Amino acid sequence: MGFEAVWSFPLLQSALLIGAVLLIDSIWEWPPKFHPLVFFRYLATQMAKRVNRAEKSSAQQNKIAGSLAPLVIIAPLLVIIHIALSLVHNSWFFAALILWIALSFHSDFKRFKRAKRTIEAEQKHLTKETLQHLVQRDTQQLSALGTGKAAMESIVLRFYYQVAVTAFWFFVAGPAVALGVRLLYECQQVWPTRETRFRYFGAPVRSIYAWLAALPVLISSLFIGLFYRPVQVIPTWFTQLVGHNRNRILAISAAGINAELGGPVMVAGKKIRLPRFNRQHPTKIGHLAITQQYITGCKAILAVNYLLIATIIFGVI
Repeated sequence: MGFEAVWSFPLLQSALLIGAVLLIDSIWEWPPKFHPLVFFRYLATQMAKRVNRAEKSSAQQNKIAGSLAPLVIIAPLLVIIHIALSLVHNSWFFAALILWIALSFHSDFKRFKRAKRTIEAEQKHLTKETLQHLVQRDTQQLSALGTGKAAMESIVLRFYYQVAVTAFWFFVAGPAVALGVRLLYECQQVWPTRETRFRYFGAPVRSIYAWLAALPVLISSLFIGLFYRPVQVIPTWFTQLVGHNRNRILAISAAGINAELGGPVMVAGKKIRLPRFNRQHPTKIGHLAITQQYITGCKAILAVNYLLIATIIFGVI
């Protein structure tokens, strides 16, 4: 059995591409100014300005507008990509390129590491400036420990949503679907329902993305839990089988890094009470380094697991 036979098996090819793209994304950053997702966020922002009439329209009308907006800006792009991939000869190369765009995580991880360094150096102003691009909450009143905790929560959430969910859909359904799911995530980020003007307009895309992310988060967290502190993580995983994606991610990650995550957050001057996880192990500044190692380990675990699953299916078939 030669390499061509192995490479021609779609799942094995997808698994190998996931591993390769994760490695490339870890060592090389696509310049943010020229990243396609930056342009898409701008497009989504302009779309909202045109069709979101939070004060003039009813809640139902805003929800309808919020349902149609992502369809208008995402569907044509995905159709073009699907047709293009079916016509090109070396489609795997373009599939990898699309995955690299969809899986983009390097910039956020770089910001987290910068925030870690500034927190450890007690540079409060630089820390809060860095966090503005990493978290969607008020940070001005946070202590050094509070900013560290906010950074940890943000990076584990972003890892699951940007990497784990994207990799899952790429493996299961291909590059066009993976990119579409990532674009829905970007819409959700640009149209946050915690802000009054997006309360109804952003609700449809938030619900759709939550539904699309539920299974990937559940399966990816199981993969990670089986290899990363399983005695602590797996019991937590079973307690989070039913619930919100955010709570599941924070609960499992808190068990993984052995620190408390979650709790109340301030958004636009309003306090939102959210559940805490792993209270018996208070968060410390040292957990920032542990979180960095955790994210790096999680990427390797996902890559290995997808390759293992593809190999088993290939062997059975």
